[in-house]
This record gives sequence, C-alpha cells and structure tokens, in this order.
Amino acid sequence: MKLRILALLALSSSATALWPFPSKRFKSNGLISAGELGLQGVQGRVVAFGDLNGDQFLDLLVLSEDQRKVDAWIWDHNAFSYIRSTTVASFIAGHIVNVVPADLNYDGRLDVLLMAIGKEGKQLDLSLHLGEGDNTNYSSPRTLPPSGLAQPIILDSDGNMKLNMLGLDPDGAMKLWRNNDDTSGTFTLTPSPLSSRACKLADPHSSAVVDFNGDCLADLFLSCEDQRFQIWTRSPGSQGGYVLAREGKLPKGAGAVSFADMDRDGTLDMIFPVCKSFSSKTGVGLDCSIHIVYNKQIPLCPSAGGISSGGGKSKCRSPGNLCVADDAFGFDFGENAGDAYSIIPLSSILPNHDSLLLTDTSHNPPLPVPLRIGDANLDGYPDVLAVVVGEASVDRVPVLLFSVPGKEGPSMSAANVLDVKPHVQQRFGITGNMTTAATSGTHHRRFFKSAKHGAEALAQITDARGVAFVDLDEDGTLDILVQRNGAQTGSRIAFIQNNFFQDAFFLKAIVLNGACPSGICEKSSGKYKPFGATNPGASFKYTVLDTRGERSAAFGTQLPQTGYQALHTPYAFLGLGRTNNYIETLTAGSTSPQSATTLEGVIPNSKLVLNPNTDGTDWRRELFLRPGEWMWWVLFTLVGATIILFVVVLVLHINEKREDERERKKALHHINFDAL
Repeated sequence: MKLRILALLALSSSATALWPFPSKRFKSNGLISAGELGLQGVQGRVVAFGDLNGDQFLDLLVLSEDQRKVDAWIWDHNAFSYIRSTTVASFIAGHIVNVVPADLNYDGRLDVLLMAIGKEGKQLDLSLHLGEGDNTNYSSPRTLPPSGLAQPIILDSDGNMKLNMLGLDPDGAMKLWRNNDDTSGTFTLTPSPLSSRACKLADPHSSAVVDFNGDCLADLFLSCEDQRFQIWTRSPGSQGGYVLAREGKLPKGAGAVSFADMDRDGTLDMIFPVCKSFSSKTGVGLDCSIHIVYNKQIPLCPSAGGISSGGGKSKCRSPGNLCVADDAFGFDFGENAGDAYSIIPLSSILPNHDSLLLTDTSHNPPLPVPLRIGDANLDGYPDVLAVVVGEASVDRVPVLLFSVPGKEGPSMSAANVLDVKPHVQQRFGITGNMTTAATSGTHHRRFFKSAKHGAEALAQITDARGVAFVDLDEDGTLDILVQRNGAQTGSRIAFIQNNFFQDAFFLKAIVLNGACPSGICEKSSGKYKPFGATNPGASFKYTVLDTRGERSAAFGTQLPQTGYQALHTPYAFLGLGRTNNYIETLTAGSTSPQSATTLEGVIPNSKLVLNPNTDGTDWRRELFLRPGEWMWWVLFTLVGATIILFVVVLVLHINEKREDERERKKALHHINFDAL
C-alpha cells in the first residue's frame, strides 16, 4: 500500500513538473495589493522610471527622504521584485528636486540628470552622471550651467536626435542648454530658439513636448506665469524651428496639465483639475472638477479614401496619411464650445468626495500632483488616476476612474471658471452672454466612473501622497504605484497589481534616439542594446477596426514631460480595445531627419521598438511578442486536433484498404461463364 502511495506521489510530482502552465501569482479578478516588491524599509520616493540596464524591464530611481541621495533599483523578473543596484549620487549641500534619466551624451546608455536647489535657494544646480559599462554604473558628476528655479525642459530642438534643455537662466532669461555632442556630456548656454514673444515659465510648470497640429512632430507647450500657456509648433527638418501658434489662459485654480487622446479621435487633448479653493499648507484643493479641453482638428475619414473640398483642401485624414498638419487646430475654452470643453464636477463621479490632492507638501518644495493618465482597461480610452481627500483633509485615498461613453451630466459653465474680461473673450474666441454662471446639464464626450468592485486594495490606502501607472514585469497591463507618507502603516511605497480580466488588446511602442542604428552599440566597454535610450516627445498615431468593422484613430505620446518628477514610462502604452484584426496602420513620429515612418499589420499584444537613423534612411524595426497564458492551450489544441484528424484519416485509410482487399478476393473467385 505504501509503495502504491509513493508511486502515486512520484507520478503526481512528475506531472506537476512537466505541466507547462505556471501557477498564477495573482488569481483574483481585480486590483490586488502586491506589497512593496523589495522596497521594504525605503523611506524615500520613486522619482523616475527607466530601463537602466537595457533588459526591457522598467527600473526605478529612488530619492531618499532627505532629498540628498538617489539609488537605482533594478527589476528582477525571476524574483518578481526590485533589487537595489547602486547609488547614483549623494549630495552634501543642497537637496535634489528632480531626477531625469535620459541619454544625454548619445551613446545608447541612460544617463542621470540631477536638479538640486543651489545658491541661496535662487537657482537649480544641474549635474550629469553618465552611464558607464554594461550595467547601472555611473560616472562622477559633470557640472552643467545652472538654471532658474523653474525646471528646464528636455527636448531635441535641433532635429538631430540629441537632447538639449530649454529653460530660464538664474537671471530669468529664456536660454537653451545646447548639447556639445562630444560624448562627455557637456552643454553650452546659448540663446533660446524661441522668439522674444516666449513667456516666462511658471514654477512649478506643466510644460511638455507633444504634437498638437497632427503632423506627428513634437511641438512645445509652455506653462507660463499667471496661468497662461503658449503652444509653439515645430516645423519639419533640422532647421525647422518653432513658431508661436496659440496662446491662452487656463481657468483660475487650475492644477497641473496632462495630455492624452481622451476621446480617441487621433488628436491630443488637455486634461487638468480645477479647484475653487486651495490650501498651500495641506496641498488640498476643495470643490474640484476635472476639465477636458478637446483638440479641434481634421477628423479621420470613415473610408480609406480622403474627402476633398472644391479647393482641394482635405476635410478629413485618410488612414494611410495620418500625419498631415492641421494649422487650424485649436482648444476652445469658451462658453459656446459645446462638448469640446467638458467640465465634470468630482462630486458627480464620487458623491462623497469633492477634494483633490494638488501638491505634495512633504516634498521640499511642494511637488505638483497631476491627474495620471493611462488606459487601465485597454478599451482605447485613457483612464484617470488621482488622489481624493476625505473630510478634514485627513484621509488621502487613491482612486481609479474609468473612462465611459459620454452622457448628459452636470457641468459648470465656462463663464463660471474663466476670467471673462473682454481681452480674454477675444483671446479665446468666447462669444455670447458671459454674465450668467450657473450649473447646467451638458453632454460630455467622455465621462468617468470610479472602480469600486475589485478596487478594495486602493480604497484601503488612506495616506497616499502621489500615484503613477507602471507595468510591473512588462505583462501588458497598467499597474499602479502609490507613494505614501507612512502615516497609516509606516510604508512609503505600495504597488497595486491590475488583475482585472481584459478581453481587449494593447501595444507598447518605443522610439529610440538612433544612437546605435544597427540595434547594438559597440563601444570600448563592450556590446549592449540601447533599449533605454528613448526619444522624448515621440508620437504614435494608428487606426484599428473594432469588432463591428468601424475604423477609429488614436494617438499616443512618449515621455511628454520630464519636469517635477513627471513619472512617465519611457514608452507609449496604447490600449487597442476589442478587435479581430491587426493594427491597420501605425505611424510613428520623431525629431529625426526622416520624421515619421508608417507600418501596416502590426500584431497586437506586442512591443514595437523603432530606431531612427540620423542620416534619414529607413528606421530599424523590431517587434517583441509577449507570450500569452493561452499559448500552451493553443499548442495543445493544435496538437490534439492534428492527432484526431490523423486517427480519422488512418481509420478511413485502413477501412478502404480492407474494402479493396475484399473486392480483389471476390474478383478472383468470379467465374467467367462466357469463357466456358
């Protein structure tokens, strides 16, 4: 009997070892607490994401609580955890306010740019730590010319894929930190590429490098003092330069601005919180609403052919020619904007909450807390991650708001949130009676609903000070990073695994900076792949057919912002929704001499790596497929079906041979009577 039991146990263990399906780490359908994932005891905060060692997994840069030390943490796929790698920098004087991972000396490795409060608290000292070797090793700091307190913007202003910085010098003048392109990471302070009409950057600001006019070339959004903004469009080519295209003013009480294609029409929209009152002591805004200002551009043609007016001007974009500039683009903040300007009171989404955390006062100086945008359910419409505040400004709870189809709902009129002086009316094109300001019913293109069922892991956190989307283990779902102040459990960092069942697809897309056109960098220190060297401001515009055969266009952007610990992933994460087909067309844009490339038939649930050439030749393309959990089931089904068909054919073949043999024997015994 014992021998039988031992034999059964041995057989069971052998079957388990041979079973190809790994056991699921997270089994519940919903948001699941994943803990600190190796960051136990860390008292600082995550300040940046990046692929520090080029293994295509997302690593972390963590700033200590006293803001004087930055550590690199590497993702270990096998351990499903972060492991501390090295200390990037340790400051003796001053405190670090921002960390930017970027390839600034154009060698295909991620470097680390540090911004720290400098001389008498009136300037930012900039230091650059160059990536060395084939791992996360960094050089001693290289000192760059200091800037004003408004953090500089990382961008490629010359169209050569080499990164410069745009910002204010300590005297308040707009300057360009031009990359000397000498592999040593040195910069020279030069005049700004913008005209004298450029505004003075606010501190803090939401400036971004994104495409506004639809040509897939990154333009420039400047967030200015007094809630004003400017949009400078970029002309193609290395000598293109910037032209002031739009300027305006945000509503009073507006928070940090984020950018995403909120209505899935292939254009980039603005989204930001607005609160009627704000406490600089707590960082909490009261009576808040979510504002979405939709970009007005030429729409996508419903069929493959474009429609033209009598003058030959296209009224719509054909799927094969998505990156055509529309110089008439615009954002309408006026009262008569209709559904092009949605103002959604937070209380209409969360009846028990109307307050948002707008700044994190535990950071020195206070850090903006923007609405985080990402497609958590892969339906093609970006969702919102925010921190809501309970009564008495005590509980600070992260919430996930899913984007849902628009509906009739409460909305504050534009007159109620804008300064409607005559010059403002003229600036925004506002017309009509601006004297009344009342809450009215308005149709919203998109609305939001809070994730309730399955979101208990988020709701249990009451000490959040910041949130961000992150794809843990690169499994194709947007998970959540919650930064905490430690008041609840002492923990400062928490990860929430997004384990909702999704019947939709995704695409990750990344444009590299072309430092190694062949896809492999060969340096004196050895060979390595430049997967971490991304191009800020790269754009992706694609068309896809849904299950009903309807075509839609969508837009995604890569690293639009790098200031004030923006916490963007180095790639664009695109939800595709439900589809039975490949991605019809995908156009990627960058600042390289060949500013865009178009692909057809891209496979969903994959990662697309594009590497431009600085000489203007064709881009290098790599597609990495993510093995799905269903892969083995498909293989087994295919093998099983093949075996069944083989057995059926074999049986039929044997039966036919037997029948032929019987007929042959009958013929042998047949008597030919005619012959007799």
